[in-house]
Amino acid sequence: MTWTIANPARQVSLFSLLAVTSLGYFVDGYDLIIFSVVRKASIIDLGLASTEEQIKNIGIGLENWQSAGLLLGGIIWGILGDKLGRIKILYGSIAIYSIANFANGFLSPEWGNVYTWYAALRLLSGFGLAGELGAGITLASEAMATNKRGYGSMAIAGIGLLGFVTAAWLGSLNVFKWNTLFIIGGVAGFVLLLFRVGIYESSVYLLQRRASVARGSFFSLFTNRTRFRKFMLCILVGLPMFFVIGLPIKFASNMARAFGIEGVSVPTALITFYLALALGDVLCIYLSQKLKSRKKPLLLFNILNLIIVLAFIFLQPANANQYHYIYCPLLGLSVGYWAMLTTNAAEQFGTNLRATVAVSVPNFVRASFIPIALLFTSIETTLGTIYSAAIVGVACSLVGIISTVFTEETFNKNLDYAE
Repeated sequence: MTWTIANPARQVSLFSLLAVTSLGYFVDGYDLIIFSVVRKASIIDLGLASTEEQIKNIGIGLENWQSAGLLLGGIIWGILGDKLGRIKILYGSIAIYSIANFANGFLSPEWGNVYTWYAALRLLSGFGLAGELGAGITLASEAMATNKRGYGSMAIAGIGLLGFVTAAWLGSLNVFKWNTLFIIGGVAGFVLLLFRVGIYESSVYLLQRRASVARGSFFSLFTNRTRFRKFMLCILVGLPMFFVIGLPIKFASNMARAFGIEGVSVPTALITFYLALALGDVLCIYLSQKLKSRKKPLLLFNILNLIIVLAFIFLQPANANQYHYIYCPLLGLSVGYWAMLTTNAAEQFGTNLRATVAVSVPNFVRASFIPIALLFTSIETTLGTIYSAAIVGVACSLVGIISTVFTEETFNKNLDYAE
């Protein structure tokens, strides 16, 4: 089914949309990564663990709770985005993750059952954080000309990813306590809600809403073979990203110890990684526009990722500086296709399922940390950290490459249709 948009009742200011959506992803990125920055300090301060092994295991558990929230939120916010509109889920998601992170800043041993509270707040935060990026890129994709959509995604991701860098930078200063950094993220989210005023709903969505088609039917992605195949490929293309983020970066100090290196800092690893990832996102979108293809840049980046993962494992960094300033940026550059991943997902499906897919796909990719971590920890005791990382990392890279090959090309695709 297709339709034509003529004289929409409400016009979206493209500049305002991109500016506010980019700022939104900036805050989203800060709040998403801040737990990884303060994980060790908060676990020790709250009396949850004392040894490095205990800290690692509890940290992985809490990361899994946040990932579970992202997975659940990715489904629910996506459905609501197609049923109620893209703007409403932006407001709702920001409010929830801001409340969760603000409350996390006041967590203390006096609460009792500290781990349960911490896990619940990470779950709630993940749930809220799930709605931001997919909804923003869906809005931008529907507002821009077909041959310029990539530039909108580039602006959102290029600016937004600096939120990750800011969180890591503030953590590296050792000026603010871990709970203060959580509170900063919560307050920034509340302020962001004020900036959302004046941003209007996608005219493509508003017109489609008048049509008698089912909207936001998540399970329809699984009842039709073609839709299921496209949906799974969208997710699997991004699998290498959350091996890299989940193990060599978020748990950089643990990986470094396996290499026999001391002095590796998670905040520093996050800063250099996300700066390179932001650069990679800009480069990936630029290549997409020049090559007039979504698939080709994704394939190039996933092949690059395989090469760099192999180098990281078998040509190991010799010291903390090499880890921080050579391998972390190279790993970040190799998975610098986050905006392209979400744009590709948004372009694969009709307007009545677009938000469902564009919101759920990046969060399914984020939640892939759960099986990745489970596989890694299950074989680590037998094979050791390095060889376990090699097996999991190479497997993720190969899955990403194969999935990209079979993904449908969507560059210049008309998005004015329903499933």
